Amino acid sequence: IWDRPGWDGNAVFSAHVYWENVPAPFQKLDSLTNGAEIDIEMNNGQVYKYQVISKNRYNRDTIPMGDIIWPKNRPAGEQWITMITCGGQLDSTGWEYLSRDVVVAKRIA
Repeated sequence: IWDRPGWDGNAVFSAHVYWENVPAPFQKLDSLTNGAEIDIEMNNGQVYKYQVISKNRYNRDTIPMGDIIWPKNRPAGEQWITMITCGGQLDSTGWEYLSRDVVVAKRIA
């Protein structure tokens, strides 16, 4: 099942927006909107298609990680991916974001 993201559950991915001032994998995660489609291409060329069903911003100190990783509202049989990255404003140090952006998508093909 490791080659099928979210198969029979929820696969969680976390990545940076920037790393040492260089754009990182989730640099454009904030630009996704509900209904947007995401393709995940596996090493073997297989492509899985997902559609964004929710996008939320949480305070970094109170983000409900348990509910995000194990969503109680995921219908049985739906395959989800959840992507988490930093978002919002930087704290007073200028190095750490105050929020976390979370995008959830369900597999459509």
